[in-house]
Amino acid sequence: MTKPLILLLLALPTVLSAQWKQDGTRLTDKTVGKNLVTNQPIRGKEIYFGERIHHTEIDTQQQLMTVQLRGTSANGKWMDNTGDHILYDLKQKRGKWRKNIVYETAFIENFGKYILEIKEDRTHRLNPEDGKPLWSTKNRVYFADPELEIGIGYKFSFWSGGQTDKLEGINLKTGEDIWSRRVGGEYNWNDLLYMDDSTVLIVADGLHTLNLKTGRGWDYNTTTYEYGIRDIVSNVLRDSNDIYLASRNELVKVKKQGKLAWSAPLAHASKSVIFINDGKLYVVNRGYAYRGYRQVDYGKPFVAAFDVTTGKELFKGYFGKGNTIKNFRLIDNAFYLVLEGTVVKISADNGAILAERKLDEKVQGKPAYFIGTQTYVLNNGNYKALTTTDTTKRFVFTDKHKVLALDNQLQVVSETDTADLWVYYAAAGEKKFLSKNDKTIVIDKDDRKIAELDATHRGRIIGTSLYDINNDNFTEIDISSILKD
Repeated sequence: MTKPLILLLLALPTVLSAQWKQDGTRLTDKTVGKNLVTNQPIRGKEIYFGERIHHTEIDTQQQLMTVQLRGTSANGKWMDNTGDHILYDLKQKRGKWRKNIVYETAFIENFGKYILEIKEDRTHRLNPEDGKPLWSTKNRVYFADPELEIGIGYKFSFWSGGQTDKLEGINLKTGEDIWSRRVGGEYNWNDLLYMDDSTVLIVADGLHTLNLKTGRGWDYNTTTYEYGIRDIVSNVLRDSNDIYLASRNELVKVKKQGKLAWSAPLAHASKSVIFINDGKLYVVNRGYAYRGYRQVDYGKPFVAAFDVTTGKELFKGYFGKGNTIKNFRLIDNAFYLVLEGTVVKISADNGAILAERKLDEKVQGKPAYFIGTQTYVLNNGNYKALTTTDTTKRFVFTDKHKVLALDNQLQVVSETDTADLWVYYAAAGEKKFLSKNDKTIVIDKDDRKIAELDATHRGRIIGTSLYDINNDNFTEIDISSILKD
């Protein structure tokens, strides 16, 4: 991805004005792109923070942005252990306060208007005006609902020096406990989903429903970890009546009232993906899990199918320990799998291998993943998803940054230059925003390019503005002229 996008803005003044602020930021009004329909420049306000921006959160109602600054080592491989957290007023274009954070022991998170500083043994609610604590609780908050004004987290035990399994509800206004309940969380939570406006489903050593107001709910316990290994679990799958989950030892179907409908044993399970198609519940067992934040081989990779009504196993096909399933697609009743150095096609009816292809690693590289619908290319004057340019082909990205087109028998028939690819990362109405390197183009409903911007794939659209992060700069771009054309 080295081919640059040349913007025809050389005759225009790039920087319109720049101003240093007392909070240590610099505000610059500048030209950041061009509307190709009106032939007019597009303006933006660039805020320079003086340090790498690691993360931002925007409260659209309050027009406040929290900015997490975190530098890296000279080689860029390691992040600094300390950095500043800034609350920035997008209306006034100034920082309200700045707080230094030691990231090994604390972090700051926004839940709507509530700003929480979360540490190992306690949580502080911070005043949005000056960043000082409004209240403190000996509880590590994991999640909060700003509309219900309730947070939930685990009580810290100073006797054991760690987190207990006592989950508590916290009044976000006062910091007071409002209920408590035992819910395992030794290896953190795997997922949290809303069941309705006030009830959530927590995946942590099983399935646990929780009414945020009362703490009540049901539990289905199962194992999702082993001896320091975590994430031996699948995604949660739900329909109108049932919940499905694969864990270390079993695949289960649980009624929404908490009653077990059926359980099927799973041997050699690991981190997995489950989904339903044509009356079958499929399990794609990837063959890895995590030790801390490091991926490790675990279990055996396989694809299996079960009867969604009874839980009866229909087939299971193993691929050998250590041969992890990196990526997969289900197309025309066949699974296409990216393994270590190999692409495999198997039947979705019985798991039989239909085709297999080992790539030339020295020339083509190892296969990494299948290209999806987010990757675009210029095709006959318009920008199209690469996968739609030839629906008979499967496009694979390799670790040598090559995109290979495979036919039905997984033969490599062509190669696409990655310098020609764009990534679709945002949409507003019928307009799509595509990124390459640090440039963005905007296409209309007919896939024609209508604007060019200096913006990355990290951009986020709120209203008529595109907010973008690029290293130590944050840019607010006025895209109103693009949206109305």
